[in-house]
Amino acid sequence: MNTGCGCQSVVRSALAACAILFCSSANATAIADSQADYSGVQGQGGWYYGFYEGTLNPSGFQQFPLFGTFAPNVWSRSANAPGGYWTFINNMGGHPSGIQGASGRIAVINWAVRRFVFAAGGNVVVTGQLKKAQACGSGVIGRIFVNGAEVWTQTIQGNDLVGVTYSLQLCLPPGSIIDWAIDPRNGEETCDSSVFDATLVADNSAPCPGDFTCDGEVDDDDFAAFDLAYNLFDCADAAMPPGCPADLNNDGFVDDADFVLFALAYDALICP
Repeated sequence: MNTGCGCQSVVRSALAACAILFCSSANATAIADSQADYSGVQGQGGWYYGFYEGTLNPSGFQQFPLFGTFAPNVWSRSANAPGGYWTFINNMGGHPSGIQGASGRIAVINWAVRRFVFAAGGNVVVTGQLKKAQACGSGVIGRIFVNGAEVWTQTIQGNDLVGVTYSLQLCLPPGSIIDWAIDPRNGEETCDSSVFDATLVADNSAPCPGDFTCDGEVDDDDFAAFDLAYNLFDCADAAMPPGCPADLNNDGFVDDADFVLFALAYDALICP
């Protein structure tokens, strides 16, 4: 029994009110979309565009310095010319660089990376697709990292224009970093243009709704986050965390109905 803030009488009253209030779940709310949110501003909407080089891991992420130079509406490390890099990201996916098939470019391995920083944190479902944009070359490897740990990987053959779809259910602490990286596969960069996109939606059907800090417990820290959202009320409020994670019944508002659902989780304390 969670007694951290002396709220048990409030919790019991809220539970009794559940017969009056709607306590149902609806569709999840959108948090981010790599295509719809794509822009020429680093950090806009939480999205960043860059590459890994050398150690080929998330700690080596570097932002692309150029936008619209390689091609219109494309982030890149250099211009599209011999002596530069193949590495770029566009609204659909991107292209890595390699040490084989460099076609006059600098022979260095770069993984093209799209990054999202999820300031609010919470339970999410991440979905998208990975496929080749050109039916040639030796293929690529798509990789997804969460806070530096690889959570998904898939090899796509060079002629695979159908590819795969993916769906990941994740509990992300506030400030989590998600990277979608295109690996040139064995350093061969020929015809590596690929589609690798993503959408994130709030997942209030997760095993532990209300665990906004993703620490395995619904406790006073989560109560503080819920209280902030409850006072804002409207999910459309600009100050509301992305995806409105405290809207546990997905009706567009953080109100008494959501408090009933949160109180159930708070009273249980430990996530299932």
